[in-house]
Amino acid sequence: MKNLALALLVCAAAVASAQTQSAVPANAAPVSRTTKAVHYRLQGGTVKVDFQGTDLLQRASGEAKVEGKKTNFQIGVKFQNLEDATKFGLEYLTYVLWAVSPQGRPVNLGELSLEHGNAHIKAFTDLQTFGMIVTAEPYFAVTQPGNMVVMESSPVTGTGTENIETKYEVVGRGTYSSTNTHIQDAIFGIDSKTPLELFEARNALRIAHIAAADKYAASIISKAGQQLMHAEEAYRQKQNKAAVEAAAKEATETAEEARLMAVKQKAEDEAQAAAAAREAKARADAEAESKRRADAEKATAQAEAARAEAEKAKAEALKMKQEAEAAAQEAARQKAAAEKATAEAVAQQQVLAAETDKARQAAAQSDTLRQQAEKATQQAEYEKQESYSPIPACTWPSKDTPTASAPTTTISNSPNTAPRRSAIIWSSREFPPAPSKPAASAKPNPSQRTIRQKAASKTAA
Repeated sequence: MKNLALALLVCAAAVASAQTQSAVPANAAPVSRTTKAVHYRLQGGTVKVDFQGTDLLQRASGEAKVEGKKTNFQIGVKFQNLEDATKFGLEYLTYVLWAVSPQGRPVNLGELSLEHGNAHIKAFTDLQTFGMIVTAEPYFAVTQPGNMVVMESSPVTGTGTENIETKYEVVGRGTYSSTNTHIQDAIFGIDSKTPLELFEARNALRIAHIAAADKYAASIISKAGQQLMHAEEAYRQKQNKAAVEAAAKEATETAEEARLMAVKQKAEDEAQAAAAAREAKARADAEAESKRRADAEKATAQAEAARAEAEKAKAEALKMKQEAEAAAQEAARQKAAAEKATAEAVAQQQVLAAETDKARQAAAQSDTLRQQAEKATQQAEYEKQESYSPIPACTWPSKDTPTASAPTTTISNSPNTAPRRSAIIWSSREFPPAPSKPAASAKPNPSQRTIRQKAASKTAA
């Protein structure tokens, strides 16, 4: 019971560590790298390949022998001048050798057995063209290289092989990280003699919890926990080393399975969420586009209506302009007609005035001629009367006779009064009337007849 309680304490510490560091990204974005791949020949003998350290571990080196078998290749590698993987972070516990295909697919060839700075490994692969890299990892069962690439294979020359540059992806930085204190408590515990395989199992369980395996792979992470408890119990019971290592490796592989399941499920959920977000965005965009299109159509309709209204107003304005121009032309025509009528009236008035003046002059001339004719007629009558009634002889006084009033003769020129003989008024005192004589018979005077005919002719004219 004491040992079981200790195992439960260790597992609880691991879970607490994972929960405390849940904010650390479990699936950081992968990083791309390149390396040289070599094309090997089956049954083509053994090819030696050198390893060189990267900037992370510059003193490290190694040599691999790739031997072409009938259906696969056997790889044996020895490394020198390696340092503990924990130098890159307490989450890194071991080194893993990888074969990378030209398509960028990594294959875990196995864990390096490190002893006093040296390591060796023996592995097999079905790949015929591949490059090799060494990475620092939290446990041996990882399925994708981490970003801590410490060594790479060098190109091979002079052996009839072909070098190909290949591109691959590594796990993003921070995928396996946690705080050093929690890693120290949960993984290393208080027993410095704990086997590395047990450390890796604890680390794998911690990382699986960070990847949210409790949510996405609850049954698998629970199984991994039980397997770790079994390994812890075997170690505390001081069972043989092989049994403890086997139990710990089984727990590690199960924890990695849970992590992969969680990462995959989380990626699917995120993809679905992203798809749902894209769908919602597409729907919102479609609605916005539909609204924009409706608004555009409405604006177009309004613009068309406004244009039609403007065209109508323009047509009405043009019609009013034409009517105004027609009215102006009609007014001008009427004005011209009025001016013409006025001019004609003035001209006619002038003609009438001239004719009136001519008529007046003709009337005046006719009146003058009539008066002259009447006067001539009166004269003719007068002369006729004179010719038929001679004036009686008057005895005028001599110069010795006392002065008396002269006889007065009155002649009427009235047209209604016929010329008659003038009455001679004598004073009864000085001039007594003379004795009357018998009237002589009147005879027509030819000269007077001619005068009357002329007067009658003028009157008729």
